Amino acid sequence: MSDVSTTHPYQYPQVDPADIAVSITPITVEVSISGSPGPAGPPSTVPGPPGPGGGQRYTHTQAMLSPTWIVQHDLNCHPVVTAEDGVGNVITGTVTYLDNNVLTVGFAYSITGRANCV
Repeated sequence: MSDVSTTHPYQYPQVDPADIAVSITPITVEVSISGSPGPAGPPSTVPGPPGPGGGQRYTHTQAMLSPTWIVQHDLNCHPVVTAEDGVGNVITGTVTYLDNNVLTVGFAYSITGRANCV
């Protein structure tokens, strides 16, 4: 394995392939690297998306089976989204913000449930 670096002054350490473990499920990918942690990098200067103002929230109910839920929340922001299946289990999907009032949640298969936007 070759040394990983960027144009930034921080040099990433070389990782032994034997120290990398990857676990894949239909929706979640978990990667862990064993060994000693390296030094902390510089703080991020990239701002995140704007949060909701004043405790606004919206719950979208997806009654029809679909792998893509279209959620019009009208919160005028990019809210944090938590998705639940039809019995209330938290499920993982891919959130795509189309604008400040509409987003989609994509899944690997058709499913019903709720998307909670806060």
